[in-house]
Formats: sequence, C-alpha cells, structure tokens
Amino acid sequence: MQWMILLAAGAFLWWQDNAIAITKIPVQSPKVPDGFDQFRIAQISDLHNKRFGKGQKRLLQKLSEADPGLIVVTGDLIDKRRTAARRMSPAFEFLAGARKIAPVVYVCGNHEQRRPALYELLKRRMEELGIQNLDDCGTSFSHADGAISLIGLMDRTALRKAIRDAVPPILSNLCCRYDGFRVLLAHRPDLFSLYAAEKVDLIFSGHAHGGQIRLPGIGGILAPPQGFFPPLTSGLHQKAGSQIVVSRGLGNSLFPLRIFNRPELVIVTLEKTDKNKKNSR
Repeated sequence: MQWMILLAAGAFLWWQDNAIAITKIPVQSPKVPDGFDQFRIAQISDLHNKRFGKGQKRLLQKLSEADPGLIVVTGDLIDKRRTAARRMSPAFEFLAGARKIAPVVYVCGNHEQRRPALYELLKRRMEELGIQNLDDCGTSFSHADGAISLIGLMDRTALRKAIRDAVPPILSNLCCRYDGFRVLLAHRPDLFSLYAAEKVDLIFSGHAHGGQIRLPGIGGILAPPQGFFPPLTSGLHQKAGSQIVVSRGLGNSLFPLRIFNRPELVIVTLEKTDKNKKNSR
C-alpha cells in the first residue's frame, strides 16, 4: 500500500510540473481597433530552459492549435543556474518553432540580465529568426487594416529597490512615442501601479511563477518581491483603466516543483467594446 501511495504522489507531482494548462482570457476595451476585435495573443513566460518533449513538441503543438496572431514572450526563457551554452537549446528550440507559428516579440527577465553572455547568444539567435526584442523600445503592429502599439521594458534586476525610480521616465517616453491601444511587455507584475500610471492599456507579465505552490481557493503562497500570499501571480487584474495579464509561467528555477500550479500557456482574445458602455470585465 505504501509504495502505491508513493507512486501516486510521484505521478501527481510529475503531472503538476509537466502537463501544460491552457488559460483563455478575454480582454475588453473600447480602444481595441476594429481590425483587432477577436484577435488572439499567446503569452509565453518563464520557460527557464525547461523542455516539453523533443524539440519542444508538446508546447509548440499546443501553441499551434491555439492559432494566435501574435506571440509575446515576457522573459526568463533561460535560467541563471544553467549557465552552459549547450543548455540554451530548449530556449532556441522554442523560439525557432514559435516563429513558424506567428510573429514573436520579446522582453528579457531577471535571469537573462544575470547572465549577460548567454543573453547575447539569445539575442543573436532571435535576430537570426526575425524575432523583435522590445527591451526599452516599441513597434507598431498591424493587422486587418488596424494597428496597435507594442512596447517593452527591459528588466532591471540589478537596481533592486531603485527600479521603481528608473521605470517611470522610460515608460513615459515610450508612451509618448507610441499611441493608440498600447500593449506593454514587462517581466515584473509587482510594478503594475507604475504601468497603470502611464495609462498603458494592456500589460503582459510573468516572474511570479503563480506563487509556485497554489492553495485552492486562495492562490499562490510566495512570489518575490511581493512576499507571502501575493496579489499578482495569475490571471487578469485591473487598475485605473489598465489591465494586466500575469502568466504562471512554464518552468522552475530555485524551487523545483509546482503544486496545484501547472505550467501555463495564456491565450488572450482582444474584444472591442462600445465606449459608451462600461467594461463588464
């Protein structure tokens, strides 16, 4: 009996750590251009060099089945604890496969910043694949006779607490240069109030790993720097007219397990609403 319990527990933990969950999130706004109504955006975050099958087959298959028009990557594709260049292959495999599915844009996370040599390899590969790095820059993305602004913030993990002073002027400058419906890629959800202060319409973020262990009905237990029972670890949140989507991520770093917190592929569908009606979500 004891071995059966151990076997069942092991199978459960493996499933929790490897079975990809698809989370579908509708995002409503009157500012969504007509051509982007029902447009799908897939979010990938915090892969940490984890592999989902040979050549990332399982992850890429789910991504392809979702049929997104755009893929946003919000940092930590690599892991600072896996420093050998040969261990970059899971990130490279994902990027090469994702680029065949849809256009891909990216911002770095704290792990890329902590390993600058590996980050240079990653940037070189993205350039070869035609993937746009949005670290502290932006671009206009067109679809069906409409356009949205994609902007990104480079992670500044080295600044620690000073990061809250560094972000506002950079983001303000980006918002002055890119108007319309603004979509921000920023690794850290804990800075949501700063993003909302600049009236960014939609933010994609990660970093919190869903709180690593999630308690049913309560949520994540711990996410730096938010602390215990953090408010921003998963799903859609609103503040002052801005909306943020926080991915639970796909991989692990220091803590090797996910409990009640399966790896997540987020699919956001933009929905244009009547500006004369209050957003119901």
